[in-house]
Amino acid sequence: MEFSANILLFVPFGLLVAMVSPTRRWWMAVVLGFVISLGLETAQYALLSERYPSGLDVLANTTGASLGGLTVFLVRRRRRPTL
Repeated sequence: MEFSANILLFVPFGLLVAMVSPTRRWWMAVVLGFVISLGLETAQYALLSERYPSGLDVLANTTGASLGGLTVFLVRRRRRPTL
């Protein structure tokens, strides 16, 4: 359940990053999703003794950002006029 929630939490993040990025740079949503997720897990490890970092959380967050970024890419690609 938590894994799915983490994915859903990061989908809007991926959508937003991809929408403000140039069309060919949609993959930046994936990179930023990974970096931010890794930073959050590192902060939990360093600052919250009752929490422990999880690689699965990083994977779920990155997956959510990827889904959001890929969605924007596919929508833009479909709307692009063909010559």
